[in-house]
Order: sequence, then C-alpha cells, then structure tokens
Amino acid sequence: MTSNETPAASLRQRAEDRVEGVGDDIDRMSREQLRRLAHELKVHEIELQLQNEELRNAQLLLAQSHDRYADLYDFAPVAYLSLGTDSTILECNLMAARLLDDQRGRIVGHRLAPVLNRESQEDLHRLLLAVAESGEQRACGLNLRRCDGTHLPVWFEATLAHGTTGTARQFRCTMFDRSEQARAEEALRDADRRKDEFLAVLAHELRNPLVPITNAVAILDHECASGPDKRAALQMLDRQTRQLGRLVEDLLDISRISRGEVQLHHSQVELGTLLTEVAEAAAPQIAEAGVRFSFAPPSFPVWVRADPVRLTQVFANLVSNAVKFTGPDGLVAIGVRQHGAQALVEVSDSGRGIAAQDLPHLFGKFTRVGEVGQGRAPGHGIGLWLSQDLVHLHGGRIEAASGGVGEGTRMSVWLPASQQPEAATATTDLAESPAAAVKRRILVVDDDRAVADSSAMLLRLHGQAVDAAYDGAGAIAAAQRFHPDVVLIDIGLPLMDGIDACRALRQLPGGDQMTIVAVTGWSDEENRRKSIAAGFDAYLVKPVVWDELQRIVSNCRGPGARVSNLLVPSLPSPTAGRSS
Repeated sequence: MTSNETPAASLRQRAEDRVEGVGDDIDRMSREQLRRLAHELKVHEIELQLQNEELRNAQLLLAQSHDRYADLYDFAPVAYLSLGTDSTILECNLMAARLLDDQRGRIVGHRLAPVLNRESQEDLHRLLLAVAESGEQRACGLNLRRCDGTHLPVWFEATLAHGTTGTARQFRCTMFDRSEQARAEEALRDADRRKDEFLAVLAHELRNPLVPITNAVAILDHECASGPDKRAALQMLDRQTRQLGRLVEDLLDISRISRGEVQLHHSQVELGTLLTEVAEAAAPQIAEAGVRFSFAPPSFPVWVRADPVRLTQVFANLVSNAVKFTGPDGLVAIGVRQHGAQALVEVSDSGRGIAAQDLPHLFGKFTRVGEVGQGRAPGHGIGLWLSQDLVHLHGGRIEAASGGVGEGTRMSVWLPASQQPEAATATTDLAESPAAAVKRRILVVDDDRAVADSSAMLLRLHGQAVDAAYDGAGAIAAAQRFHPDVVLIDIGLPLMDGIDACRALRQLPGGDQMTIVAVTGWSDEENRRKSIAAGFDAYLVKPVVWDELQRIVSNCRGPGARVSNLLVPSLPSPTAGRSS
C-alpha cells in the first residue's frame, strides 16, 4: 500500500487481484452452478454485513468503555500522573491539576520537580531512580509549592509503566493530599508534648505537699513541740492531704469524663447557699494570699437542678484560680443572679489577666497559659477542662473574659434555672441524724497493714472497739470471733477479694445484720454496682472522708440494726489551679 492509499482502497485492490482470472471459469459454468455461486456470494455479503455490524457495536462499546475509564481517571479522588524520566508530566487527571494548583492543559509537558521544595526535589529524584533500578513500586512524602506560597504535603507513589525502557521509560504515579493527616500528626505531637509537660508538672504538684507533710510529721514527733505547734502541724497535714486527694480525684475524673462514665446525682440546689459554702471552704486560701474577697448572697434564691457535689467542684476551682492569680490586696468577687431562664454565676478577679491569644486555648486539656518567664500558670492543666465538661453535663456553658494581661479575669457559668422546690415537711429522720457517740464493734480489713492499723488506731481514739484483719480469710475468722457491728473491707484483697469476703460474711450467723462498707481506691460506677449487688451497705473511696465514716458508724444503731443500702457517693474535692 502506497502512502496515499486508504485502507478501504487497499482491501479493494487485494480482492480484485484474487478474483483476476476467475472470469474464464465463470464462462464455462452451467446455469445451476452460476445460481449456486450467486447464492454463496449473497450469503457472504450478508455475513459481511453482520460482521460489520458486530464490529461497529464492538467499536461503540470500546468507545463507551474508554469514555467511562477516562471519566474514572479524570474525576478520581486520587491524583494520577504519568511522568517521564526527567519528571516531565506526560498526562494527569483533574485531581492532580487541583493539587498542583494549576490547569491541566498548562501542567502537561512541564516537569514536576520545580513545583517541589528543594528537599522534596531530591526525594523525588531518588524515588524515580529506585523505581527504575528495581522495577518495584516506591513511595515517599513530598511538599508541593502552591501559587499562594503555601506548601501542601502529599503522599507520592510511583511504579514503572509496562513496556517502557531506556529514555522512553515512563512512571505511573499517584498523589494523595495528606494535609489532614499532617495536621493530625502535628496535633498528636502537640498532645504528646503537653502530656510530657503535664507529667512533669504533676510530679512537681505531688512533691510539693510531701514537703509540709514530712515537716508536720517531724514537728509532731519532736519532744519539744508545743501545743500550738502541734495544732498547726495537724492543720498542715489536713490541708496537704486534702490537696493530694483533690489531685488524685482530678486525675480520675479525666478518665471518667473521657469514657462518659460520670453520673450526676441531681437535686434542687440553691446557688446562694452552695456558693456560701464554697466561700467558707476557700477562706484559708484567701487569707493566706492576702486578697480582698467579696460575696453577697442574692436577695432572692436562685435555684438550679444539679449535682451539688460537682457544682461545688466547679465553683471551688474557679475561686481557687482567681485567688491564685490575684496578688496581695487584689480583689476576688463572686456574683450570682437569675437572668431569664438561666442562672448566672460570675467569679471575677483583678489579677494578672489572660492574653487574647491564650483565651481560645484556656479550656484545653493539659493547657497552662502564659510563658514560664512571664508568670506561667501554676497547676496541672486539667481544672478548667474538667470544669467545662461538668458544666456541659449540666446543660450549661462556661466562658472566660479578660481585658488582657494585667486586666483581671471574669469566669461566667450559665446554668438552666429551675423552679423553687416546695417546702418540705419538717420530719426527723433518725437514719440521717447524728447519733450520740455509742461504742461500736468495728472490724477493719485491708491488705495494706499501715492502712488497716492506722484506721483501727483512729477508730479506737474515738471510743470504738476495733479489730483488724489483713485478708479475706482473716476477716471471716475475725468476724466469727469478734462479732462486729460494722465491717470496713478493702475491695482489692489478695486471694479472696473484698466482694467474695462480703458474700462469705453475709453467710455467717448474724451476717445479714452487719453493716458492711466497701473502702477502696476504685471510684468507677462498675465497681460500685458490683459491690452493692454483692451485699455491701455503703461504698467509700480512699482516702475516706472522716465525717462520712462517722455518719455510717453513727447510723448503725447497734447489733442487729443493719443500715440498708446506704450508698455513699464519691466526694470529689474542688480542683485547684488555673488550668484546663
């Protein structure tokens, strides 16, 4: 076929060449032979028409398939590129053009390397070289330079195109936008950094109370210590152990809230009364800091339906923060009022204030605002985070406002207001009234001998008859010998745990009349439910609040008077530290 012949003309010529010379044969054919030949030609003609139709249909399907795959290629959510050996873009889809921040028509024919930063250019060169040498797929991270000057991190993968070698070698490549992943990785690194910082601060916060505790013990042990010295040492021990308890409770609350395990015990709460109690509890800190304090209960009661223990935790944290960040002679004030359907509590101070750039991060977990050299926030970085979550659990919100550094801070807590409850009929509830000091028989069970012995010693000082055991089997033996009215059992005993020991005690003669109290370091709801289901009358979390233990002992009216299902809730103490 010459260069100017079409495929159809060429086929025609080949057909004519084949039939040349057949004419002599036709002249010698009979009429019947000619008829059969004409029939065969007709059949061949129809067959050719059918084949042509099938070919056209196949061509149409092929074109449709091509269009379909072209659409899939063009509109794929992944960037596809074909590159030459020098990174020239031979072909790309729309996503590739979008990532490269240019039109597809302007990208094809240009090299990919120049739109990368210098480090990524070297990475791309090494990757393509490795793919060419090994024939295997390789991948790496690259940074694209966009038209606006920003950089876009992408994940780049390349493989060798089949049938391409030498200078005609091509690479089939994909790119994924990994900016979200990069942000997540940066957030993870930041969280890890803040976690390390938090652990360092936590170690500091734990060590601080140990110094006065150690000193107080030495004072009490000194033979020359006077009565006032010993009283001051005892007060110091009380304050510092409470501070340690608050810190431990805060750490546990992080886990509870993160797992959605915090359960609120709602009741009608009058905010003026609750805030008065918060102010009274904060009085020693206020006096020590030398700040002026202002709080006047509202003229009219402001009621909310809330968990009073958790609200106390929130407001005590806010007051403690305000005092901590206000210098001597500064002012800390609490205000409360009803604003429509909302109750508003404001805790304000004239202290160091908060920089505008720090306000959005104030309620972040493990966040402490400010810089170390400029008065970085003391505390462990979880107080405000806990406070915000507890307020949210109550259907409220908490906001921080400050005019800037040195301009003081105002913390506002909004809670849904509720109706004033109907006046309760005055009745005498003997089970809740303090009882006269009556001697009880109390069995203390704990595998930590220091805990068991010190608890027994304290109870004896308060006029109780006490015995101690250090495991489950010992508790059962002591109960059979001692016949206690009240049994205080640690849940985490070895061999026979506290729950099994409780069940065994209930099977003893008179065991159903004992008041059995779980005393444990586990404060989660699951352990509470298991304990009450096993037959415990009450559940106390270490360190035990002495007033609660006294109440349980007092409510036990003597032998045979079991307190029924007296579930004592966890009593989280107020958190301290302007933190989140």
